[in-house]
Amino acid sequence: MLGLDTAIYSKPSRELNYNQKQEYESQTQIAELVLGPAVHLQTVSDIITCQFEWHNGTGPNKLVDLQIPMGAKILSVARDYWRYALGHMTPDSMNETAVQAQMKKFTGTRYDPAVLKILFDIDEIVSNEFIEKPMVTNGLEPGMVLKYNLFNNAHILVLPEGHVFSETTISKLVQFEKSQPAPICLIVEDHQTEV
Repeated sequence: MLGLDTAIYSKPSRELNYNQKQEYESQTQIAELVLGPAVHLQTVSDIITCQFEWHNGTGPNKLVDLQIPMGAKILSVARDYWRYALGHMTPDSMNETAVQAQMKKFTGTRYDPAVLKILFDIDEIVSNEFIEKPMVTNGLEPGMVLKYNLFNNAHILVLPEGHVFSETTISKLVQFEKSQPAPICLIVEDHQTEV
C-alpha cells in the first residue's frame, strides 16, 4: 500500500466512495512501477497487479479464471479474509464463521471456488493466533513495546519498532495524533517490558 493516504486504507472498504476505491486499487499500479525494473520479480509483480481481478472476469482488467495468476487468486482470498476479520471490509470485525459466510457469497464471482475450499476445509490454515490486533493511542500503557515502525502520512518515521512507551511518549503521541487526518493505529508486542 505504498503511497496510499492512511485515510484510504484505515477505513472499511464499504465506507469508501468511488474515487477512494479507485485510489485504493491503484496500489497495484504503484507496485508494478516499483517492481518493474526488477525483471526477476515479474511473477511477484503479476500476482500483486492481478490481486483485484475477479474470478468471473468483472475485475479491473476483465481477466477471467485461468488468465489470473494462481498467486493473485490466493492473495485475493487471504487479503480479504483478514480484512473481514479485522473490520477493514465492514465497519465491524467478524469471527471465522461470519467471514466464511460472507466470502462464500462470492464463490465463483470474486473468488476462485477451489482456493476458498482449501482455505475453509483445512483448519490449520486459519488461526486467530496470526491476527495482530491494532491498538489506538488511548489504549497504550507505559511499558508497552511498539512492534513495527510507526510512520506519519508522509511516510516519515515517527517512532521506531522496539520503542518502549512511557507516559511522556504516550502523551506526545496523543498530541501528535490530533494533527493527523485519521486516528493512529499501531501494533504492540504481546509482552510488556518493565520501565
